[in-house]
Amino acid sequence: MSSVASLCCAIKNGNVDEVKAQLNAGADPNGQTSDWHKTRPLILAAASGRRDIIQALLSCTQLDLNLPDGLFGNTALMDASHTGNTDVVKLLAEDKRINVDFRTERSGMTALMQAARYGHTKVVEILVRASPGGVNLQSGGGCTPLMLVCLAPNQAVLNDGEIVKSMLSVPEIDLNIKDNQGKTALDWARDKELFMIEKLILERANANLPTAESLPTEIQVRELQEKLKKSEEANRSLRLSIEELTLRVKEQDLKIHSLKTRN
Repeated sequence: MSSVASLCCAIKNGNVDEVKAQLNAGADPNGQTSDWHKTRPLILAAASGRRDIIQALLSCTQLDLNLPDGLFGNTALMDASHTGNTDVVKLLAEDKRINVDFRTERSGMTALMQAARYGHTKVVEILVRASPGGVNLQSGGGCTPLMLVCLAPNQAVLNDGEIVKSMLSVPEIDLNIKDNQGKTALDWARDKELFMIEKLILERANANLPTAESLPTEIQVRELQEKLKKSEEANRSLRLSIEELTLRVKEQDLKIHSLKTRN
């Protein structure tokens, strides 16, 4: 077994003493496994969530925190951001050697984009503090983190709005950036009917445009439209329920009539 394989095995087993012994014996902390995953020691350690093992690797002066795996091209920080491991992200982001804005070669995704895409509010806050400029970076498809948060699957996070507020708090955020489809973050929020996010973006845009008096009115209109839509949906649902009950009553009447006729 190679030194890299032995080091990775110790990390998988959660044996911090063996990890330290392997490193002291000269195991390469930047090595890549030869298996299908083509992963690296720090990426494995980040996935395990073991702070003591991560810190043992970070103590190596020759460690390169920004090396990606050979399968997806993700770094340790990106994987931890994707899974929402706040403690690991914080630990890695505090290291001065880290490139928070590292982008994958294939998709152009960053750690912040990954965290935003999967609705990890706390991770987004950490990464925005570490590199505010990351809010304006674009993926291969032209998406910014603010656009990607509109695709997050966790509706509770989206309705809360904190994940969006942390990005909108960056003074340099550019809300006019368009993706490869020609859409802005505001367009995505509207397309996905994410009223809370749309409102926050409009309010932020209004703060940058002191003469744009129409924006507050637009927000009010959208609020009324949203309420009207919900009311219409509730009425539609009620009508369907009434129609269904009416149909059932008719069916019961027919059955009763049929039984009376037989008798």
